[in-house]
Amino acid sequence: MVTSDAQLSAKDENAWVKGHIILFYAFDVGDEININLIRKSKLASSQQVQHFPHFKNYHVPLLLDPSCLGGDGRSDCISCKIHTFGAVSLCYKAQIEGSFEELKIKTIEVVQKYEKIAQSDAKVLFEEIEDAIVKPVFFNLSSDYYAVQIEPMATNLKSEGFKDRFGVKIASLLRLETETLSLYQQDAILGSATGYYGEDFIIIDSEAAFVYDNEYSEAVEFFELANIQRLELQCFYLQLDQKLNYFYSQEHMYKPTLLSYVPLVRSKVDKLLEGLAQLRVDVSVVTERLGNSLKMVGDAYFEELYSMLTEKLYLGYWKNSIQQKLNVINDLYGVHHDRQESIRSELLEVIIIVLIALEATIAFLEFTGRL
Repeated sequence: MVTSDAQLSAKDENAWVKGHIILFYAFDVGDEININLIRKSKLASSQQVQHFPHFKNYHVPLLLDPSCLGGDGRSDCISCKIHTFGAVSLCYKAQIEGSFEELKIKTIEVVQKYEKIAQSDAKVLFEEIEDAIVKPVFFNLSSDYYAVQIEPMATNLKSEGFKDRFGVKIASLLRLETETLSLYQQDAILGSATGYYGEDFIIIDSEAAFVYDNEYSEAVEFFELANIQRLELQCFYLQLDQKLNYFYSQEHMYKPTLLSYVPLVRSKVDKLLEGLAQLRVDVSVVTERLGNSLKMVGDAYFEELYSMLTEKLYLGYWKNSIQQKLNVINDLYGVHHDRQESIRSELLEVIIIVLIALEATIAFLEFTGRL
């Protein structure tokens, strides 16, 4: 019996699937968060963190009880974390079940719904821990990511068969589009796939991921971390950009001031550059920790998964952009320092010449008997 394209399409649209939509939100709320103060002062009730084996110790966040967000029975919030570098992250899980065609509409509705919920919950959390935040503000920047998880047992299809059959719909789903995407876009999205066993796979895209697997807890940790990294890298880029623009707007920085000739006295330009230099150090430390917060030696599967996330979320682009601005700051500081040294060296030479001339004048006057 031959199945027509129309029959196959109708069969695909009515295919019954079930699983979850997992949503990740991160908010930059300040320069730094004192986690120890939160623990000691009990500003918010914390939980015991289950140590994720792929994270290094300095990245372990403070896990809070979702009940601190208010309301009873908040089973939708599965993770509420505070990070020392000034960010809070929230993770939600919503159950989905229905035909694959309905899945796209449901996903759009859930994403729109939780965008408002996440901002409201983050505001509550911010007010709870505000006393422990250095330079608190709600909020500088935010970043979000989501994953659609489908249970393989509900479909009775192996990974390749499922991807071949529903690939077109998966591509539209990950872009929150109700219309069919172009073949070029489909190939770009579906090409970023990986899997460990023959029955599962994960597709990574720039704003979302598709998980065809029942065991996805470790992948969720990587999604959350990558979303937080993107947030912090964008925040650092913006901060550096603002500082450099302000520095460039100072007209007096281009010509030496009288204070430049006075040793041990700092001018306004010196203070600005020292502030930039300190910011350079702070940003370098945090970005290094973010970029090296994982330990995956010998774990090829998770290395590939994280590499795909790094590429799709443009983490490499943000890191390179930040490094370029850090290099500019380093060059500015070096040029200004060399100019100051040159000015003061010239001043010292002038003083030496004046002293020599004064000494010669005194000697001449003594010799001629006029002194």
